[in-house]
Amino acid sequence: MLVTLVASLPLAWAGDEAIFLQQGHQRYFEGALEEALAAYQRAIEANPNEAEAYLQTAVVCRDLGHYKDAYRYGKEAAKRRPEDATLQAWLGWIAAHQGHRRVALQHFRRSLQFDPENSSAFFGIGETLVKDKAWAQAIEPLLVLTKQRPWFAPAYFVLGEAYTAMGKFQEAIQKYLKTLKEDYNFTEVRLPLARAYERLGNTDEAWKQYVKILDIDPHHPEAKERKEALTPLLTKKPEELIPPKRIAKASIVQPATRRGRIPLLRVGIGTNGKGKPIPKQRLEFRCGGPFTIVSQSAPVGTIHEEGNRLRATYAQSLSAPLVRGNQGALWVIQVSSRAHSACEIVDPQGQVLGTFQETLVITLKHPDTQTIILHDITYGKGFAWAGIQDREYRGTIEVTPHPELGLLLVNTANLEEYLYSVLPSEMSTYWPTEALKAQAVISRSNAQYRRKTIKPHSRYGYDLCDDQHCQVYRGVKPEDQRGRQAVDATRGEVLTKEGKLIHALYSSNCGGHTQSSKELKGWGEVSYLQGMSDAPPEVAPPQSPWGLELWIKGNPNVYCNIPKYCYPAEFRWLRIVPRTELEERLNRKYAIGRLQRLEPGRRSRSGHLNGLRILGSEKTVVLDKENEIRAALGLGFMRSTLMILEPAWGRKGNLDRLFVYGGGWGHAVGLCQSGAAGLAERGASYRKIVRHYYRGVSLTTKSY
Repeated sequence: MLVTLVASLPLAWAGDEAIFLQQGHQRYFEGALEEALAAYQRAIEANPNEAEAYLQTAVVCRDLGHYKDAYRYGKEAAKRRPEDATLQAWLGWIAAHQGHRRVALQHFRRSLQFDPENSSAFFGIGETLVKDKAWAQAIEPLLVLTKQRPWFAPAYFVLGEAYTAMGKFQEAIQKYLKTLKEDYNFTEVRLPLARAYERLGNTDEAWKQYVKILDIDPHHPEAKERKEALTPLLTKKPEELIPPKRIAKASIVQPATRRGRIPLLRVGIGTNGKGKPIPKQRLEFRCGGPFTIVSQSAPVGTIHEEGNRLRATYAQSLSAPLVRGNQGALWVIQVSSRAHSACEIVDPQGQVLGTFQETLVITLKHPDTQTIILHDITYGKGFAWAGIQDREYRGTIEVTPHPELGLLLVNTANLEEYLYSVLPSEMSTYWPTEALKAQAVISRSNAQYRRKTIKPHSRYGYDLCDDQHCQVYRGVKPEDQRGRQAVDATRGEVLTKEGKLIHALYSSNCGGHTQSSKELKGWGEVSYLQGMSDAPPEVAPPQSPWGLELWIKGNPNVYCNIPKYCYPAEFRWLRIVPRTELEERLNRKYAIGRLQRLEPGRRSRSGHLNGLRILGSEKTVVLDKENEIRAALGLGFMRSTLMILEPAWGRKGNLDRLFVYGGGWGHAVGLCQSGAAGLAERGASYRKIVRHYYRGVSLTTKSY
């Protein structure tokens, strides 16, 4: 096939090696892998003595699934770079992924001759020996790796597999738990962890892991089946095994100054990854002081107070109270079983006080210092951190009966006090002060832009949601002094361009280079959202397939590579996805049949993958949206699309599992939060930080 490709090229293509290499690089990042391959072939013809073109050809062959050719060209490169430890380890993995384990071990050991601390080689030896059922031998190189790189979660995962195969389930459990400790997004570990607990007869712990899997993927077949099977065997009640995360006592909050002049925001509470309300049938709440429940369309009715009932007639009014309550008691608003699209108020004694079809508003008597605690708010649905917990809020809470969603919850709070929560929910407040100020400015800008300009959730009656779709808002509990100081120090400051608010997008970690909005399908071209290097001038971003290989699998010195402020797994990570899991999930959504190949498509300048072909026996699917690619490949989302895919095949040619090497966390458009910390650590002010990530913008202060 490769010879045919070369022969079919026009004779005019013959010429300088550098031209062909450049053409190959361009075609590779455009996703035209066959054309890139042809260009690199011509570069080899132009200069067969240099390793460069062989390296590029080898990577493209790997991406096309031609592992034999990838190995052959890699070996040609190795002849020209005989002491390149990284290349020897790469050849070892290509051999291992074809099931040629003896050859793979030879390359890994040769790599260690040139670099005795090569972590890829140690990991490759351990992985290869586990697959060769030499479990006891695999443990030593993997333990060496955990000492070299104690944060490298996949080493613990493979150790867990080795111990499981040896029947040492307690040791396996310890390693699986360590995997999650080092990278809680490595969700594939939860299934073997649950199975190991079952093998030890620890029904309760196995059940908890299956529940966690279902929090991430509610339709996971094995987790669903095993949870149902284990539930009758539990030694404790489910609520005792996974106790609710309760807030025992209401906080006394510190109000913003001149709060009456600050714009108000309406925030949807308990939303999913797309910002839509998660269905809720019952809301339990407590207040930190005296409160009332009022109706936005109150009919003549009854005023209720704790301990007694007083009858009074009142006119329709937002301020006419349906209920007066006191501090600390547990109240309930629930979907009515007696009336369609209606809700009931239940007092602390369990008495239903009335049925209402209109919006109910919980209002504090002293809203400047007191709070409302809502029980059992669902968060992170579909992500590795999914869960349920109590949350505490400033302002008012609206409860609206909805025919499909049950109860729709909205928190109304002023913008600056909203930011008191958002800032520590989005960025660790032990980070440098200037990074915190930058986060305050962009979160304020983002909130105002969404409220005034795009109004993404108007159909549900709120300006922003409380999860990642807008920005994370967890109520009062995350608030702290450093976060409030950063918000107060930038009070009213927003980013504008030509006098208009900007869409101040941001993500956790760009991996070393941000993306332009136009590079992601459906995002549109925005002048201030331009991809740029997140590194000092001397650090060049990847320009070629082999350069991208070294970039993603390496440890480049970029602003967001700052272990002092972020976990290593947020910057560089590896997920190992079993074929059965991947194939089941893809068939559930796309009905592809047997998975045959994964072929990367176009990439941004940053190296982020923005196109993916999934070839199955029944169907070929092309994914070209960032969130689709991240969702398709793992249990819960992959951290980002800055990734390299390496399918591992068994000796019979069947897919065994998928290795996903990745960098960064999030979409990488706009500000990089870890990069902001790195810049602040180097002395940059928050003004310089935001202007670095959003080109041509101005800082404007809105006085209030």
